[in-house]
Parts: sequence; C-alpha cells; structure tokens
Amino acid sequence: MKCLLDMKKAGRIRHLGLSNHSRPETLENFLNKYDCFEFVQLQLNYMDWSMQDADKKYEIITGHGIPIVVMEPLRGGKLAAPGTEATALLKAARPDDSPASWAFRYVRSLSNIPVVLSGMSAMEQLVENVELFSHANDPVTESDKEVLRQVVDTIAKFAPCTSCRYCCDSCPQNLDIPLLISIYNEALYDVSWYVFDALEPLGDNEKPHACIECGACSALCPQSIDIPDLMKKLVSILERKRKK
Repeated sequence: MKCLLDMKKAGRIRHLGLSNHSRPETLENFLNKYDCFEFVQLQLNYMDWSMQDADKKYEIITGHGIPIVVMEPLRGGKLAAPGTEATALLKAARPDDSPASWAFRYVRSLSNIPVVLSGMSAMEQLVENVELFSHANDPVTESDKEVLRQVVDTIAKFAPCTSCRYCCDSCPQNLDIPLLISIYNEALYDVSWYVFDALEPLGDNEKPHACIECGACSALCPQSIDIPDLMKKLVSILERKRKK
C-alpha cells in the first residue's frame, strides 16, 4: 500500500481505486483499514445483486462515500441473451426494449454509479449503448424488478437462501452454509472461475464434502431447503467440472 501511495504522491497515479470480488465482510474490513481509495470497481448486475451479494457490497462502498465503477453489467454478455423464456418475459413487459437495455437500466437506477463499463464486440452494440446512455435515465420500477426476479428464476433454479444463518448454529461441522449455498447457486448457472475462487480460501473441513448429512440444518431452515442434498449436488457438480 505504501508503494501505491508513494506513486500517487509522485503523480504516477492520478486516482487510486480497487477492483473487488471478495466477500462483503472482507471488503468492509479492507475499506475500514485503508481510507485512501477514490473508487471501487464492482461486478454488479440484476443477477449478482443477490447471487454474489452485490447489494451488500454496494451498501458498504456507498457507506464509505466511495463511488462505484460497474463491471460486468451484462454478466459477460449472458444478460444480453438470457434465453427464450427470459426474453419473452422482458418483451412482454417492454416490447421495444432489448434484454441488454434492461440490464443497463437496472444499474443506472442506482445512485452511486458514475461509470458503467460494457464490453462490446459489434458495431450495433456500440450504437445501442451510445443511444441508451445518451438519454435521461429511465429507472426500473418495482414491477420491473419483479419481472427481473422472474427472469433470474428462468435462467437457473436457485436455492432460495436468505442468509438468515439459522442453519449455522446447528451444524456440527461449523460449515458456512449460506456461503456454500451461494457457491452452489453460482455453479448452477455457470461453473466459472468465480466458483473455484470462492472455494479456494476454504480449508478441507469448510468445503461442501465436509457435510455429514445429519440434517440438523434443514430442520431449522425457514425456506425448507434440503441442505445435505444440496451439498451432495455441489460436490457432484465440482467433480464433473474437474474431470473435463
């Protein structure tokens, strides 16, 4: 950190920021320790708002008075082509809007976002983005948010964990069950680098295969999630991916 601050003092860094993929609590601890950052780049879109705790990260960063630069507003382009059923839901609600415009409208509805980064691979995408961002913001409404929740449900059948953590107190293995469920939900959608990156810091006794299937967690789950079965499914998904 001293090196970065020295570089800024010397004029080699104009604005010092960071890119974040950590857990909310790690981000909070980091920003509490260092108060020198002028922006945070964050993966944020209507899917990751809950799936990767972008909502919590947004509130933490905003609470520190730091502006957010959005990366992956289309989640690697996937939200620009979310599938036939999802696209039909979006078109039924706003026939003239593309799926991509829904994603951009979502992040533009948040107040602490001065910059939205978008990777473009075709001229028509550039034209659409310039057109969209040239006009005044058209914030998503509560009914729009309900449509987007339905869209997310069509993309993958996620476990409805609310991170209440009632399950954690009963777990004899002391597993961070909400964290593992969030990794499972991510893996359902795409077994990407993020899944393995989220698992990498965990010890063997903290990973899903450490579950002994006692069922104490499921008995306390307000959402009636079959957590032991979910842990087995996550282990199976990871094993299949590693064998490829």
